[in-house]
Amino acid sequence: MFWLVIVILSIFVIEETTYYFWNRYVYGPNVPRKEKWKNRLTILVTLIRRKHKNTETTEPNNHEKSSL
Repeated sequence: MFWLVIVILSIFVIEETTYYFWNRYVYGPNVPRKEKWKNRLTILVTLIRRKHKNTETTEPNNHEKSSL
């Protein structure tokens, strides 16, 4: 049963990669989609860097309260 699942998944992966590369060969690369994902990833990295920078610069308020 284990090997049957492995073979079926392997056939599926081979079929999907063939389909992907054949469409890329016939229609060419999808440049707008690539640019859209590149922009999304750069925005995400920028936001993570800003968040990380803000957490480093802000120090926790450790003032002890004076008792009366």
